[in-house]
Amino acid sequence: MASSGGAECRKIRLRKPASKSDERKEQKNSENDNLNTSDTVADDKPLDKPVDVKKIEPGSYWLTRVVFVRAIGFLYFVAFLVALNQNKELLGRNGLLPIPAYLSRLRNHFQVPGNVSVNLAALSAVPSVLWWVPEEATDVALDAMAYTGLGLSTLVLVLGAGNAVTFTVLWVLYHSIVNVGQRWYSFGKSQPLSNL
Repeated sequence: MASSGGAECRKIRLRKPASKSDERKEQKNSENDNLNTSDTVADDKPLDKPVDVKKIEPGSYWLTRVVFVRAIGFLYFVAFLVALNQNKELLGRNGLLPIPAYLSRLRNHFQVPGNVSVNLAALSAVPSVLWWVPEEATDVALDAMAYTGLGLSTLVLVLGAGNAVTFTVLWVLYHSIVNVGQRWYSFGKSQPLSNL
């Protein structure tokens, strides 16, 4: 017998043992086990059916992990929502600092041949998937990246879980925008998310 919050709890059998030896084994096991809500009742009320309760092991970090993953999902959600709302106006084909003009200047600086979209030097200086996007599809690519990032970050935020592939895609998409973001992404608020 154990006391819990003023109400006494005692072990009750949910099924009848087949023999005396089974009864002794079950009694011995029940003395060694901690009380579990699936086979205990308070105030001697019978259970209608067993309750499946998963035990959380002490020292596990499941809550911390879920909160941390959801926090990262929330940060990516906000970042891609902002990107969706302003990137075409800032970085789009007709934006204030258009990405096609920026990538063209980088191609000239790194002497990329005309038949190749990017060389290793340019890609290592400014890593982005936008190197392979045609100039006329820049606005569509920016929106597609933002919507993809929003969708994945929403899944992470709602489910509280994500795998390496999900976080890698989020990281690559966000870095692809930040690395060609020029003046708009060069100040401090964008850098902490880039370092995740």
